[in-house]
Amino acid sequence: MKIADTVSFPKPFVFTYIDTAAEVKHVLYSKAYQWFASNVTNYNRGLQMQDSTVGKIVLPDITCGYSPEYRYTITLDVKDGKYRMVFSDFYRKNDEPYAIKRIPIDTIESFKLIYLGPGTKHNYWQAEKLHLRQESETLFASLKSFIHKTDEF
Repeated sequence: MKIADTVSFPKPFVFTYIDTAAEVKHVLYSKAYQWFASNVTNYNRGLQMQDSTVGKIVLPDITCGYSPEYRYTITLDVKDGKYRMVFSDFYRKNDEPYAIKRIPIDTIESFKLIYLGPGTKHNYWQAEKLHLRQESETLFASLKSFIHKTDEF
């Protein structure tokens, strides 16, 4: 049994990360904006919402770095002293003709097993979900590091 076979995931398949920082809302928003612009490849062309007054950035249809057929939405909410990053609307893009073009991750169940050799079974969808969760954790850690770094000369 591989680790991906034993991992449980939230239903719905959404990851929420919250952190605090000793900054006012507009400073947190500005840092987050800079981080998005330099770390998310389709940031400028894909913005669904960008409102510094409300403190919200919504970026849909992000291509997964691990596997480009997976996509998701990142929502960032900023308030004085804290921020929340939500990864949601995960789906698998399907380019095959006459096929469903968007398959939500929540509808892909974990019972599709792939035979890899004698005595081994690997839960493919669990492994894919694990990679998506790890990507969300990595992106949040990167944002957190960027927000907490100090600008010293």
